[in-house]
Amino acid sequence: MVIRLGTSSVKGLTEGKDGMNMEHIEKLPLKDKRITCLDCEATFTFTLGEQRYFLSKGLSEPKRCPQCRLKRKLCLVPDREVRW
Repeated sequence: MVIRLGTSSVKGLTEGKDGMNMEHIEKLPLKDKRITCLDCEATFTFTLGEQRYFLSKGLSEPKRCPQCRLKRKLCLVPDREVRW
């Protein structure tokens, strides 16, 4: 089984319309991962729970820390009343 976070190709797993099947995700040998933020260059932890969530939604690995992701969202969305 080959798993590549950050790409859409995951071999050996069944993927539903919202991402991978949770049964398969929970069996993956994942562990917390340290990532350097693309914007501020701070190191942040991409936790096991976050990895499972991202995989279940078909999302790639984050490139920015949570603070820089929020700043980016606020810059991209003109209406600051938008809730996530």
